[in-house]
Amino acid sequence: MRRCLCAAAAGLAAALGLAACESNIDRSAKIAAQGHHAITDTQVKVGAVNRGVHVVSTSLVRGDGGAQAVAVRLRADGGAQAAVPVSLTVKGAGGATAYTNGLAGIQPSLQQIALVMPGRDVWWVDDQVSGATGAGSIHVRLGAGRLVRRVPDVTASAVHMTGDSSGRYLTGTLINRSGVAQADLPLFAVALRGGRVVAAGRAIIGRLAATPSPVRNAFSLYFVGAPGDAQIDVTVAPTAGAGA
Repeated sequence: MRRCLCAAAAGLAAALGLAACESNIDRSAKIAAQGHHAITDTQVKVGAVNRGVHVVSTSLVRGDGGAQAVAVRLRADGGAQAAVPVSLTVKGAGGATAYTNGLAGIQPSLQQIALVMPGRDVWWVDDQVSGATGAGSIHVRLGAGRLVRRVPDVTASAVHMTGDSSGRYLTGTLINRSGVAQADLPLFAVALRGGRVVAAGRAIIGRLAATPSPVRNAFSLYFVGAPGDAQIDVTVAPTAGAGA
């Protein structure tokens, strides 16, 4: 199991998830409740095209109850970048726009990835996609982020699937050695089988204290799709403490 740069919450009520039959609106409300500032009133603004980060691949996955998610694999060619805007448009078979993340009133984690590290691929997931029926296409534009040299040291380990009455979910252990508390952090994850994305999801972690002590069962991330025994790849981008 591959583990990417991760971050999450401290002292922590586990990140809320959803049952598979819930609507995307219910999912959004529960994830939003995990963070203090989880909703933005601004539209996504891409601006100039990002020359240092590019899209490696995109995947649309479908789950129970009509849930849909788009997973985007990103790679940085230059230095680390924070707050990279992500504009997503999903078009239907006839070319009409079926979904866009460009509207105001949705969560920041659905409109940007907080940190992209060089030398490794990272994942960004929008699990609120709707209306993408039949064959279509996925269009992603990346705006320029803020170049940073100092990257917070927040790591994950022992990532695994478990479950309870609400369904199966991903959890793991998180450690924040950055020296600063992390707040409202999105965690993105994909399940890969034969290199193909078969499930994708995200969670928002309210707070992770600055401590080298491990936080076990620190998050609950529910997938769109069926991860089964597929390889899990996790990305969470810590924001606090990133700087020049």
